Amino acid sequence: MNVSDLIRPIYLPTVRLQTDGNPPTTTPPAGNPYNTRVDGFVTSTIFGGIAGKNMGKLVFNNGNPAGSDLSGILKNSYVRQTGMNAGIGAGVYGGLSVLKQGFGLMSGKQDAAGAAANVITDTLRGGAAGLGATAGGGLTGLAMRAMGATGTFGTVITFIGGAIGASVGSGLLEATGVRDGLLKTFGSQKIAA
Repeated sequence: MNVSDLIRPIYLPTVRLQTDGNPPTTTPPAGNPYNTRVDGFVTSTIFGGIAGKNMGKLVFNNGNPAGSDLSGILKNSYVRQTGMNAGIGAGVYGGLSVLKQGFGLMSGKQDAAGAAANVITDTLRGGAAGLGATAGGGLTGLAMRAMGATGTFGTVITFIGGAIGASVGSGLLEATGVRDGLLKTFGSQKIAA
């Protein structure tokens, strides 16, 4: 092991030294572009912000109290909003993934096994983004209510909290390696570009 391997952060590209006198070049990643997440910064921010804002509004208005039996718990507005955020997130991310994978299949850059693995992973990622947005929006809404900022400022802060929560939730799911595991399990032949 070289000392440079210990010092260089993992996220920096590897530099190859060339002996022909030209400047060094970076090595691009060799993965299939269709085997990546479907959401970007804008999608995650808009979805997470709206989901977080909705949860924050419930916190501002105190929501409905929970009952002691299963029927009462399922009617609780917080539980319903959490389920709705996770479901909408799964639907949006899964739908975008179906479109992306469809283009990959039509262009021949993706196979059916890889498309199925990516649609499943992106749908799970959307659900995790919805749960993260709910947590982020709920926590920031609780903090804003404690500070007495339940107007426009509090709504903007819960939007930001939901966006951050969605990014964290979806990132945590992706960090588990479920996409790579499903690609290998389904036997995708087009893992590399």
